[in-house]
Amino acid sequence: MQNRGILSKAAAVVGACLAACGTPMVSAQTYLMDFGPSSTPTASPDSNGNEWNNFSPGSFIRVADTTGAFTSSTIAAGIGFGLTTGSGVSVLPDEGLLNPDPNLLGELAIETATQDHMFNFDIGGTTLGGEFSSVDPSVSFTFSFLCTRAGVEGETAIALTDASGTTTQSVVHTSNADTLVVFEGVQAQANGTIQFELSAASGDFMFINALQIDVEGGNGGSGCDFASNTAFLIDTGPLFISGQPATTGTDANGNQWNNFSPGQFIRVLDTDGQAQASTIPEGIGFGATTGLGSSLLPDEGLLAPEASLLCDLAVESATQDHIFVFDFSGSSTLGLEFSSVDPGVSFTMSLLSTRNGVPGETQFALTDASGTRTQTVAHTSNGDTLVVFEGVQSNPDDGTIQLVLSAASGEFMFLNAIKLEVEGGGQPNCNAADLAEPFGVLDLADINAFVVAFTTQDPSGDIDQNGIFDLADITGFVGAFTGGCP
Repeated sequence: MQNRGILSKAAAVVGACLAACGTPMVSAQTYLMDFGPSSTPTASPDSNGNEWNNFSPGSFIRVADTTGAFTSSTIAAGIGFGLTTGSGVSVLPDEGLLNPDPNLLGELAIETATQDHMFNFDIGGTTLGGEFSSVDPSVSFTFSFLCTRAGVEGETAIALTDASGTTTQSVVHTSNADTLVVFEGVQAQANGTIQFELSAASGDFMFINALQIDVEGGNGGSGCDFASNTAFLIDTGPLFISGQPATTGTDANGNQWNNFSPGQFIRVLDTDGQAQASTIPEGIGFGATTGLGSSLLPDEGLLAPEASLLCDLAVESATQDHIFVFDFSGSSTLGLEFSSVDPGVSFTMSLLSTRNGVPGETQFALTDASGTRTQTVAHTSNGDTLVVFEGVQSNPDDGTIQLVLSAASGEFMFLNAIKLEVEGGGQPNCNAADLAEPFGVLDLADINAFVVAFTTQDPSGDIDQNGIFDLADITGFVGAFTGGCP
């Protein structure tokens, strides 16, 4: 699942930043749900002018958006919602969150929605499950859950299942007034369903109070942006594998590839065969900083990759082979380095790690101008999950970006393919709020870029550059934005 699973104080940014900048807090299409007893519904429209959906155990509803329309569904009646398990509801009005702060919870900060909840008591693995049905699979959503209960210690885990699989996050629900559980890029399965299941990550209870669903877009379901910007594609593996050639020439998407094998140092060209985003005319360099091995058989990696899941990297000659290291010492790593990279250019780096029949997880540590970030992926027969780093910029001192792979679990680490896509660069920002093109102009694109950067803890959202994402960054962004470009 790409770019998913963000546990953040997202609404704090939306409320403080977007409200200050005069931007609506709901997306072009939003659904709001209040979970709790039927005796305390949320009235529509609320004080923000939004329509709500009220849900109590034992019912089945059709979910309307904040304008009262039934949209993003495969049927005219609209998206359906019901429970797949039993559930209890709160009894007293002070069991949940009173006086919610819109600067922290955004559109969900309506007291009738936050003060009550549905719950289950964990008796031997009890869960609380819900299912959305008749959802248009071509539409992608962001789901933001509020889980809060005054005076009851513990954490609620939420497992969300959609077209790409299941992703789980946990939140401390005890008097929670500021933290939403956010899942991005959510798309319905082929049968039009999206499920969530709550469990007790710690303590004896699980709670859900309210849910905001924002439409991100609809593009036929793939969610892929096939090299619309300058991009570099690298097939990491042997040059020949059982008679099969490397990824050469132009692939089915019209892209040119770079092939890298152990012992090589290459100059990386973009999908048009051009040297770009480099400090030298020859282009970006790429090589290993450690020893490494490569696959021997064509069925060790991923065969018949799905373009709707892996986008530009879904080329079989790239996904079927890999480079690897066996962690014989417990501390072995696989090191790679990009060199001669223009520090003024920012990138998104997407990495595929997959190996049939070998259990374990590969950890990626990326070091760039902002420091070191790590992510981990289960590589065993992985056919749908990329490791994605955004806002990557080379070290200004030497123009390098380093990757170090290690075995997070198991005894191996694997890398099959890399996509390095240019986000922007080449024109200076006018101030700290000028985060998106066109540079030199402060507009809605900059606000959206900051919200994404802050909620994903991308370095560009750390306005005061202290490594902490907090109210000071929001205040700094709002001040820079309202101050304007010189």
